[in-house]
Amino acid sequence: MNDGSLAENLEALLLSTGDCLRTADLQRALREARERVAAERAEKEGDAAPAEGELPPEPPGREELESALAALGERWQREDRPYELGRGPEGFQVVLRGRFAPVIRALRREPPPARLSRAALETLAIVAYRQPVTRAEMERIRGVSVDSALGKLQEHGLVDAAGRADLPGRPVVYATTDRFLELCGIGSLEELPASDVLTPAQLDEWVREGEGPEELPDTGMMGLAPGEEEAAPGNGRAEPVAPAGEGGA
Repeated sequence: MNDGSLAENLEALLLSTGDCLRTADLQRALREARERVAAERAEKEGDAAPAEGELPPEPPGREELESALAALGERWQREDRPYELGRGPEGFQVVLRGRFAPVIRALRREPPPARLSRAALETLAIVAYRQPVTRAEMERIRGVSVDSALGKLQEHGLVDAAGRADLPGRPVVYATTDRFLELCGIGSLEELPASDVLTPAQLDEWVREGEGPEELPDTGMMGLAPGEEEAAPGNGRAEPVAPAGEGGA
């Protein structure tokens, strides 16, 4: 009897749960399964050690395990499975492909998800590449108030308060959440795609322009459409603090 290849065992583990599995979880499961099977067979067969092919695979190191998971995800894509390998800050999990969302929502009797407005997407991009960032910095870059967009992003759990800036008034600074990483399918902010426009240097330049007498940068430079005119507070960098109420600028 062969207890399967590493890829087969990883696939079985991922399909067995809807939770995210860290590489440490997968290594532990493989190691404990191997030990249990070896002990059970030794008890049945006496001193004869089970053949290597009769045991679950030896848990590999982290890099090898992640390579095996990547290869598994690529195979699922080639075979056009209805699911794919997702990755977030908490680990790996099986996720259904987006094209099956309508039928899944129909089964669960769920309404279609609310879509983010363009203003919310623009604000989210600024937070993602600038964080931690104050409301005032966002508004200097966009040229309009971000009150509504920021509130919507917090409502969806994509952005949250991440501390207060060491500036007069102690304005709140914002950052993306683990949910943002999960929806992007990445494990950390370092995996965000590079942007030729939303670079720290370019954002710094726009903030400086917003603080001076010159006009605010044209949002068309970012590929962004002008938004509604509203008001604006605060600015600065952060120190960790509980996401409580906000201070003025």
